[in-house]
Amino acid sequence: HRIRKAALAGAQVMTVNPVDFDFNFEVAESVVAAPSRLLEALDAPAIAERLQAAGKAVILIGSIARSHPDYSLLAAAAARLGEKHGAKLGFLPEAANSVGAWLAGAVNSTAKASLLARPRKSWLLLGIEPEHDTIEGQSAVERLGESQHVVALTAWRTLALEQAATVMLPIAAFTETSGTLVNCQGDRQSFAGIVAPPGEARPAWKVLRVLGNLLELQDFGYTSSEEVRDEVFAATAGGLPAVTVIAENYVGESEKNLGVDGLERISTVAPYGVDALTRRSEPLQQSSDGQWSVHINSATAQLAGLAAGDTAFVKQGAGHISSPVTIDERVPDNCVWCASGVPGSENIGGAFGEVTLEKVS
Repeated sequence: HRIRKAALAGAQVMTVNPVDFDFNFEVAESVVAAPSRLLEALDAPAIAERLQAAGKAVILIGSIARSHPDYSLLAAAAARLGEKHGAKLGFLPEAANSVGAWLAGAVNSTAKASLLARPRKSWLLLGIEPEHDTIEGQSAVERLGESQHVVALTAWRTLALEQAATVMLPIAAFTETSGTLVNCQGDRQSFAGIVAPPGEARPAWKVLRVLGNLLELQDFGYTSSEEVRDEVFAATAGGLPAVTVIAENYVGESEKNLGVDGLERISTVAPYGVDALTRRSEPLQQSSDGQWSVHINSATAQLAGLAAGDTAFVKQGAGHISSPVTIDERVPDNCVWCASGVPGSENIGGAFGEVTLEKVS
């Protein structure tokens, strides 16, 4: 919304994406490249020229880049681009309360490695459907299954959680509890629950508080979510801390991780697959944005022997799924755009990587 308002006020907006997405404002430059070529796409001369001439500019790193196997390289390249042309660097968080979680200290202590990179003895999952809410859903479920204990605080029973969890504790959906969201610019928005949670479900903060009491941990005497909120905000009274992002911050990665010889997958979270509630809304899932489909351009379709409306067998890693085909010229050559976060997406591999297509007779 803020970007659109800026564009309407005369700002020039440029984009680098793996799909030529539709925007509700005018885009000055749109660079489209396959996921494995996004790093090179940042060097587009048109972008450098406009940044140099802007005088006042900002580079924003979005969710596709943040979930990319070469995120550190992309971030370093964006930081160097900003340093060269005097542009500030910013980040668009992936979820509604990513900034709030960061302020509360809920961050990965091994920032340079995935939480799933090595086996762990036990897991505590809070409101997570691993098959849909992680970048590599299938791998995440498998890794959870290798651990000794998985405690899942969840409002929904899923096959993946039933297979992986040692115990599931029922918690309220976010509409059934009070809480606070912090958006990407630090605005704090508190809300109240609109209905009581069903059965024995309780707000997640209450379940965590009781677990802390049973384990005789200190500082678990909260009586309301507002107390938790106020403690977090008191510790961060200055709001969002100022962070200077420079290219040298992104070290340790020198070679690209994503290399694809054949067709490569483009994955974006489906508009109605962003959370557990929308995934379970039948009217939303019956809409065009809720239907599973693979998008390829006409050139890729011709090479694969496919046409619009055909059913294709999509294989990625050890997983596969059958899906209708949509011809979409916004997709680059040799790319397959299919959503994640929707039923069926958990049956194939991660958000990026090599895929194959076969026509289903």
